[in-house]
Amino acid sequence: MEVHHINGDHTDNRPENLATLCPMCHAVFHVGITGIHRRGTLVVSPLPQLDLIKLARSHALFEKGSAHLLKKMKMTGMVEKVGREKDLTVIADRIHLGWKPPEEFKLFPFPERFRIFPHWKKNRENFRSEYEEMKEKYPALFR
Repeated sequence: MEVHHINGDHTDNRPENLATLCPMCHAVFHVGITGIHRRGTLVVSPLPQLDLIKLARSHALFEKGSAHLLKKMKMTGMVEKVGREKDLTVIADRIHLGWKPPEEFKLFPFPERFRIFPHWKKNRENFRSEYEEMKEKYPALFR
């Protein structure tokens, strides 16, 4: 788990300004750093951000990996456009200047590239219910 500073001020450590997030959820708030470390890419998708995170983790742990999932999502139309990792740094710069990205812009994470992934892999049965939930919700992505 990671600590996120809600107001963006990393010196403001008041409890009401802190949130505990999984590394991939935290990455959504820091897309520039995520792009620099090549831990995700920009997509246009109608799916909720949380579902993209759960789908990516499920495929990384129980299927052929998150890159394979992204290909499937493009083929089924669940992802219309895929950016490059460096696009995330451009988006981050624009957000800092006050630009609000369209709601359909999402971060597609690559769980295998996060430091915590070996721990998740070792304890993957802890994610079995999340995997089953995603299989039921999006069966076309698990065939």
